[in-house]
Amino acid sequence: MGGIVSECLVNNSHCYLEQPEWIDLYTSLSLETNFLTERSPLAIKLRVTMFELPGIWRDVGEAVNSSDFLDDWPLTSLEARCRKAHRELLDWLEQYKAHCVRLSLAQPPASELSLRRELFGSALECLAIVKRLLSTVCEPERRSLEVETQALAHLILDLQKQPSPKHSWLFSGHEVGVAYTVLLTKDQWEEAVTRRDAHDQKIGTRTRYNTWSNTLRMTG
Repeated sequence: MGGIVSECLVNNSHCYLEQPEWIDLYTSLSLETNFLTERSPLAIKLRVTMFELPGIWRDVGEAVNSSDFLDDWPLTSLEARCRKAHRELLDWLEQYKAHCVRLSLAQPPASELSLRRELFGSALECLAIVKRLLSTVCEPERRSLEVETQALAHLILDLQKQPSPKHSWLFSGHEVGVAYTVLLTKDQWEEAVTRRDAHDQKIGTRTRYNTWSNTLRMTG
């Protein structure tokens, strides 16, 4: 997902690239071309969403592990941020699909095919992480979101079987780490907790989140 963003995810810190001045500078580099490049709006849009992910992840962890969390601390603002990132990633995947369809009769250069693979894999792993974060702050949707998260994990692993550019090891290792961590923690995230009282449900949420989050950070 990019060295700077990956480092922030592993170190549990906000990414300085999420600051408005950096976003404005980065988006100003956007350049429409026939084929996909690092300056294409499609590439820039995904990376802008990625810049915000470390901060969301950190803040969800801070909230879940705070003493206020057990006292019904509101998670409304965090849920809104998770939903925004979730929608942006889903929208991006639709735009990516449309781009590929538009060029289906053309012969894209190797550079485009390489960038497609990198961006698509990044979008899938980011979406898997965002779905887990959204599940953490929105318990009623956890089990339905987990079905989607598991499907993403399998899709990421299937992606590794397809031809990839020579430098794919730079990003595929992190993709696989995200996928395997999702699969490894599946049972906890599918667990039904309706018979528990509110306090026990929150303890369960905290334990579930920390197990997944700590395991994933170690894979980075």
